[in-house]
Amino acid sequence: YSGLLIILVPLIAGYLIPLRNHSFIQSINRLLSWMVYVILFLMGISLAFLENLSSNLLLIFQYTAAFFLCIFLANALALYLLERKLPWRSTHKQEKLPSRLHMVLESLKLCGVVLIGFLLGLTQWPWLHYATAGSEYALIFLLFLVGIQLRNSGMTLRQIIVNRRGM
Repeated sequence: YSGLLIILVPLIAGYLIPLRNHSFIQSINRLLSWMVYVILFLMGISLAFLENLSSNLLLIFQYTAAFFLCIFLANALALYLLERKLPWRSTHKQEKLPSRLHMVLESLKLCGVVLIGFLLGLTQWPWLHYATAGSEYALIFLLFLVGIQLRNSGMTLRQIIVNRRGM
């Protein structure tokens, strides 16, 4: 239950903060996207501190591929069955999607942040040992910001927690 509390407490605490200032809400949204980069950077540093990383890289890739395949197929099957049993009815109009090139470049930018963190972590500087704890605190702060963002997007707490589609 402690892991669940670490997720829910900052999310709900952030949700309890109402904001009216539009520029402050935009600042929260920008900070939220920067926090993703910070967390990925710290994860890259933590990755460099793993013991026997080079010798276990193939094994890590195999486990990752197996987990991805199992999770992807299970989700695809569950979504297919859910859509057949309870079809989604929405009046929301789809916004114009960004170009594929833009999406690829954004993904490469995220991978680059992890790679830069990894390369910095290879230096093994003593102060970098705090990266794992820092990434946990950054994640908690990110959840807090997500709670603020959800509150100010007009969603109710019931819509967030009791969301059968999102679950």
